[in-house]
Amino acid sequence: TKEKLADFAYYSLDANRTEADKLAAANVKKVNAARLSEKHLTDLFWAMYFNTLLSREEVRAQFFSVAEDGVEPEVLKAFRQSLYYDCDMNAKPAMWAAYELAGIPVDPAPVKEMWDFLYNSADLSKSEAHRWVVDLLAAGIEPKALS
Repeated sequence: TKEKLADFAYYSLDANRTEADKLAAANVKKVNAARLSEKHLTDLFWAMYFNTLLSREEVRAQFFSVAEDGVEPEVLKAFRQSLYYDCDMNAKPAMWAAYELAGIPVDPAPVKEMWDFLYNSADLSKSEAHRWVVDLLAAGIEPKALS
């Protein structure tokens, strides 16, 4: 309901009451149409917020777009962790790169393998390898195809 969504925006997304009511009114139909549960929204919030160095304001600005895209919280979290830990990507860029990858049907597993090939074998700089990891996986190219 709109009231529950307003409470979610107020408590989790740290919106003031007026902004929470506006967010709820603007997004209640999208949330209901996508059949997103309160648990899904909460899990998605924590996947976007915890260890990403994004402020609640930054999360709030993109939250409903991410939710509407049908991004699964666990998939987002798996990509973010792999990009952050395995690829040594900074927290904020890892979050947005994870969002880009989580919206397409690709498995988080090959991120480390792609990173190892690009950074260690292809002798790309760290920033070049970061860019290519996301672009190649988003294009559906498997690490095996490059070696």
